[in-house]
Amino acid sequence: MKTNTKSNVKPAVAACLLAFLALGVLPIANAAPTAGDVNWQSCRAAAFKGWFSKQAPAAPGLECAVLSVPLSYQPQEAAHQREVKLALTRQRAKNSQGAMLLIAGGPGQAGINPAVANSAATRQLLREYDIIGYSPRGVAPSLPTIACPMPEESKTTPDSQTYVASCVNHMGEDTLKYMSTRDAVEDVESIRRALGIDRWNLVSYSYGTKVAALYAQRYPAHVRSAVLDGVVDLAEDLTTQRFTQEQGYQDTFEHFAAWCAQNQRHCPLAAEPEAANQRMHALLAKLNEHPLTDKQGEAIDSDALIGLMSTEMLWQEGWPDLAKTMRDLQQGRTGSYNRLKYQAPAGEHEDDALTVINCADAALQLQREQELQRLRKIDAASRFDNYRAKSDEELLEPCSYWPHPGTDVAHTPKPDPRLPKLLFVAQTHDGTTPYRNAQAMAKAFGGHLLTREGKGHSLALFGLSACVDKQVSEYIIDPYGFVETKLCDGKE
Repeated sequence: MKTNTKSNVKPAVAACLLAFLALGVLPIANAAPTAGDVNWQSCRAAAFKGWFSKQAPAAPGLECAVLSVPLSYQPQEAAHQREVKLALTRQRAKNSQGAMLLIAGGPGQAGINPAVANSAATRQLLREYDIIGYSPRGVAPSLPTIACPMPEESKTTPDSQTYVASCVNHMGEDTLKYMSTRDAVEDVESIRRALGIDRWNLVSYSYGTKVAALYAQRYPAHVRSAVLDGVVDLAEDLTTQRFTQEQGYQDTFEHFAAWCAQNQRHCPLAAEPEAANQRMHALLAKLNEHPLTDKQGEAIDSDALIGLMSTEMLWQEGWPDLAKTMRDLQQGRTGSYNRLKYQAPAGEHEDDALTVINCADAALQLQREQELQRLRKIDAASRFDNYRAKSDEELLEPCSYWPHPGTDVAHTPKPDPRLPKLLFVAQTHDGTTPYRNAQAMAKAFGGHLLTREGKGHSLALFGLSACVDKQVSEYIIDPYGFVETKLCDGKE
């Protein structure tokens, strides 16, 4: 999951994996594929060679396919005649009782190699349900792939307005318009139809919970079960979503700093929050004045460290590595930074997809001073990374210059009687999607709420919590008979 960092275009490109996640009004689907349109082949076939890498090879036995869907689901629009080619994968179950679609976070994360831990908690689930993965529209290897290559002369002094111009020049304004979650929800329905499934199971993470919730509202008769882990509250407007997320980052930083001070020798931070902020500011200022260089020749400056932290802070399991990285950077050493940054490298254009989809969803098109006032309020909510004052141009983000208004409209979901109870999974100290999001959404949908006491983001079926995995598996196997049995204490 990507998160929000806050200056210049690079942080804005990474702006908030969940940053702009209010709810979208859905269109009427049209011209969706029909059953039998999917031609599964081994992912080892030459046609899929570019889908995987040495760092992330295809899982054994994984099957691949391409599904064509309309660029626009509105028949009256010219873009209806153009196609998007979705990359699909399937891990077949030995005794298949149905299909389970995994919806990745981001937006911008490729979901073609979905990983479900093989454990005692998940064994029956893996034996009885095919796992379907896919890369959402705009996300490689689906086509067209979102990319916003910056001109060479702009790379040294990037700005958000130039970045948007590069997106428009490369993708076309009319293509960018259809990279929204509103259209992505219809893609999920197209996949269902093409697979010939009447009612299926959805497992969604972070931003993916937005897609799942929208789909459940739009197509309640086709949902057998739905797990939403790291929950987006669809009732919050854009500014509230961003503001509360920044508050969550600050809270997570303070927990991380206190842990570091208590558990790490030569910790670069401090247990007391204001002292921790000041030490963080000093490190950021040092890197900004004298940047280091990583193994691929990219600058390790203040923005680079903030970007790395905004992801790595989210899971407490990674705090020792992050503390070491910060200590090493303080002393001019880059080895641990390289290991942390490149342990699971993002897709080539993942940041571009993140930004474009967010802007297609939620660009507000406010007057400049209104937009700046909104962004200043958001920026002030997180203090650990505010080591210097920012200019107006640094505060303005790509969505501030977006050519189309966003399609999102915040509202409180209303459950349809045809829906089963949805299962919302949350940790009590989630720095990106606050616990109260899951509480609010579970209440709105009348769903189950599975709580894990702990610090971190999405975790269902990853093998991080046997307690969570067991209950999620039981729910998918029998959604109508499921009752959440206990609070997971985070110590398993």
